[in-house]
Amino acid sequence: MPPVIGKKDEDLSSDEKYEEESFRTKQLFLFAWQIAKGMNHLAENSLVHRDLASRNVLVGHDNQIKVSDFGLMRQIYEDVSSSAKSKKLPVKWMAPESLYQGLYTTKSDVWSFGVVLWEMATLGGVPYPALANSELYRLLDTGYRMERPDIYELMTDCWKEELRSRPSFFQLIERLEVIMQRDAPYLDLNKHNEGHPYYNVPPEASGD
Repeated sequence: MPPVIGKKDEDLSSDEKYEEESFRTKQLFLFAWQIAKGMNHLAENSLVHRDLASRNVLVGHDNQIKVSDFGLMRQIYEDVSSSAKSKKLPVKWMAPESLYQGLYTTKSDVWSFGVVLWEMATLGGVPYPALANSELYRLLDTGYRMERPDIYELMTDCWKEELRSRPSFFQLIERLEVIMQRDAPYLDLNKHNEGHPYYNVPPEASGD
């Protein structure tokens, strides 16, 4: 049963609340799986995104997901800070090695994917909501991580300090599929497979 449109939470029966929560959870896992598929496509082609965040994820017709990069949008997003070269950096989505060493790899994209999972699990919450970027620089180096929503284990695996300990996007796809098929064994994953390109970037940005 789909979520009941037009009713407030307090007006829903317990069964309706359960069905609505179940619908949302399954949909979010499906989105996460598609993002992981798109990022795995980049990784297989030796490409590093460097700015994976929910703001760069498009939801199209029939819940088809596309990972995109809106380069100029970084300038107006509130949770960025400037480097010494005045480049805008999405600090709250960046892996420690990117912050401290300027190192960007597929595994730094995996870290960002963990933050995207957090954004999805909190239905659009701002990462590290109580922290300024300057505080985050210091705390990440001490092992600090965000608080614990659902699917926290998957997120924390994306946030391992050692790059080799982070899962690949292929492994993330497999783990998401296990969770999704366990909760909805008849979910048609082929419906959301690679019929459309996942990664859209303006031609002028392709040389970054």
